[in-house]
Amino acid sequence: MPTTPIFAFPYPALTDAPNGAAQIQALAEAVETELNSINSTVVNQGIIDAQVFTSNGTWTKPAGAVTVHVIVVAGGGAGGGTPGTGGATVASGGGGAGGGCVEKVWAASALGSTEAIVVGAGGTASAGAGGTGGNSTFGSGGTLMTANGGNGGATTAAGTNTTSTGGAAVSGTGGNINFGSQGGGAGHAANGTLIAVSGAGGSAGRGMGGGARSVTQGNQGINGSNYGGGGSGASALNGNAARNGGVGGPGIVVVRSYK
Repeated sequence: MPTTPIFAFPYPALTDAPNGAAQIQALAEAVETELNSINSTVVNQGIIDAQVFTSNGTWTKPAGAVTVHVIVVAGGGAGGGTPGTGGATVASGGGGAGGGCVEKVWAASALGSTEAIVVGAGGTASAGAGGTGGNSTFGSGGTLMTANGGNGGATTAAGTNTTSTGGAAVSGTGGNINFGSQGGGAGHAANGTLIAVSGAGGSAGRGMGGGARSVTQGNQGINGSNYGGGGSGASALNGNAARNGGVGGPGIVVVRSYK
């Protein structure tokens, strides 16, 4: 009997003598052989290990690993805070940028038996400019992959009609894909109308952690989401005490191994 060109499934030719049972059996056996091959491939390529790091540590390569998928997310930047405000004055802080994200699929043979992991903390917040998030790395000294921490948001002096800039977006190095984060939003203060709106935090690269929403009229900033989201800026008006921006979300490193 002739066969199909790709999977070599048999089928009767117009000139073949009729023999339905034998022809169906031959087709069924060919299909079963192909499905068994596919099943073996899927089983042999399954995940054998997953290690998630939310703090510094050491990754250990599991026995039998063939490929290793690594995702590295840095800490997000903190939002800018605000100073205390007198009567009829306002201030606002810019949002922190999200942390960068790098992703790569490695041949397991290219990695050591262990690799150092550093997980970046979120940027610290105060009544001044927001702190920058910490870098996250895979490989000793960040030699293999580095995701850069998000930049903090700026602040403004009380009583001015100004814009406080958000933290600039960041990315990273060493990945098959180096995802850029979202920069923080700008804060706006207008003392003539007593309006103060802070900048929103930026999302982390690859959409891993959402940025915090902006705040208005005398509120503290909101912390960035896990993982790597930027904190929002603070807002102050009409005799408010100093306000802190939101803290940046922490980073994370995820390592999955496949056979």
